[in-house]
Amino acid sequence: IETVAVSWQERDILTFQRAQQEVQALTAQRTFTADIMRAFEMQRRPTTKQQAFIDQWQRKGYKLEMITYAYELCVESIDKLNFSYIDKILATWENEGLTSREAVDAARAKRSSSPDTDTHSYSLEDYKQLMNNF
Repeated sequence: IETVAVSWQERDILTFQRAQQEVQALTAQRTFTADIMRAFEMQRRPTTKQQAFIDQWQRKGYKLEMITYAYELCVESIDKLNFSYIDKILATWENEGLTSREAVDAARAKRSSSPDTDTHSYSLEDYKQLMNNF
């Protein structure tokens, strides 16, 4: 109790109202972390670095749905849980203004259907003609 009291005093939590706010914030943080752990199928508590990512996602207001979708894409791509990879996915979506799974799916579909300017398509007849010239 003494440690908590000293910590709260150092952070200027000196009234009953501020104490209630602090307890609510801690409860929300624990709930968010528990939701992430369930979504990521984690069997142990997050490491300090992993918790920092989770706290950052909570501060930025990322929806659990989006974090879970980024996790699914991460595992599909690299076949393991990687917080840094998930964070990059989320940051990309944030920069592109994508705030729902549907918006992400639409953007991914648009990218995959748009023609790639670096690929060339040649017909078999053109290839045969080219080879016959040699």
